[in-house]
Amino acid sequence: MMQVSIQEVECPLCTARVPMNSYFSNGADRIRRCPVCSVAFVYPRFSGSELLSQYSPIYFQERYDSLRQSEYVNMQSWQNKIAMCLARVEKLRGAKAGRLLDVGCGKGWFLETARERGWQVEGVELCHEVAERTMERVGVQVRTGSIFDVELPSETFDLVTMYDVIEHLETPIEALRICHRILKRGGVLALSTPNLNGFGCRLLGAKAFAVWPDEHIIYFGPASMKRAIRLADFTQLKIASREIYPENVATMISRLFGGNGRHTGVVDAADPNVRSVKKLFRNNPILRAFRVALNRFFAVVPVGDELLAFAVKR
Repeated sequence: MMQVSIQEVECPLCTARVPMNSYFSNGADRIRRCPVCSVAFVYPRFSGSELLSQYSPIYFQERYDSLRQSEYVNMQSWQNKIAMCLARVEKLRGAKAGRLLDVGCGKGWFLETARERGWQVEGVELCHEVAERTMERVGVQVRTGSIFDVELPSETFDLVTMYDVIEHLETPIEALRICHRILKRGGVLALSTPNLNGFGCRLLGAKAFAVWPDEHIIYFGPASMKRAIRLADFTQLKIASREIYPENVATMISRLFGGNGRHTGVVDAADPNVRSVKKLFRNNPILRAFRVALNRFFAVVPVGDELLAFAVKR
């Protein structure tokens, strides 16, 4: 276990160097919040090759293939999310499809969905084996490497997406500036990341789902996300949110009925509590309607567990 001490630490977002205490009071002691810009980040943390070595083919097998096969991931719900995001992008652009780059494209699920809507799609993927398989399966160009390493031509893309990527990056502002550079004027950046100000983190603290200090090393709320995007020279931007993670609902229900609530920091496809919550929301028409209404609310008031950001290059 890495040792934690209270000391002056440089914020990876605003570069302020001030004393920073642990943010959560119930664990995850290495997560600190910058008092200047409100972003939270892990310190001390793995870095460089040690950090990148986590993203092996085994990681993708556990996080993608096995979860999809077990129906832990509801593909219909996921496709609804992507359709909603692309509809927002098309509204911001004032145009339908164009040329798209998905950073951290993984197995290519998003690339397939976007292509069905008429987009010309390409990807960037860190893991060489996964990039090769995605190119073969989906039939599109996938550049191998991180966004910092691959050659990306300036003013080329109409849309750059980073879904569940920015929380893994040591230098998020640099990544956002690269996105700005490779977008055409009028192009859109769309990203998602766990919401530090979402219900899950507010109610469960370090036990909230997606608080994974060795994997997710930076945590944004609406204010810090706005600041990050503006530091990358984007002007027009919209912040929204969606969902309460089923894993967090399962923990809240457990506590409501006298349990301590399990630690939801691990994706566990076999967890009966989470599977029960997912099944309820999939099969109960009243709960499905409630979920739709809740997401409409979260789109306006960004307190859902997943933070969404859309920015236009002017």
